[in-house]
Amino acid sequence: MRRLLLACLIAALPVRAGERLPALIGPARVIDGDTIDVAGTRIRVGGIAAPEIGARALSAAERAAGLAAKQWLEAYLATRWVLCRDTGERSRDRVVARCEVDGQDLGWLVVAAGHALDCPRWSRYAYRSVEHPGLAQIYQRPDYCAVRVRS
Repeated sequence: MRRLLLACLIAALPVRAGERLPALIGPARVIDGDTIDVAGTRIRVGGIAAPEIGARALSAAERAAGLAAKQWLEAYLATRWVLCRDTGERSRDRVVARCEVDGQDLGWLVVAAGHALDCPRWSRYAYRSVEHPGLAQIYQRPDYCAVRVRS
């Protein structure tokens, strides 16, 4: 109970760009295949890209894959707590974080289950080896995942 109260208090703190939140731990509410909510903080699981479920989906097949990703993640996290560490990055209204479940990298688990693609700009290709090739036929890796070369 103390952990949950502490997580809620931490989540209520304002965070500016470039600042990092302390680690968040607790049960997660799943928003979609790569976004969760922990103690009131919206978290983008860093290093992965899951198919969209709403109006952003480019096809019915992508939307179906996105719903499957969300359902898989909901089932997987139903009885587990997550530990998320802020990377310092922000994506729209979300804190980008590396998350673990029972000591395992959550991003790796979602990609290995076939529900997301590696996002090398943020992962440095950490999950590419466990990608399911069939997902790439349904869902195109977003442009924001491309590694950017500095000139």
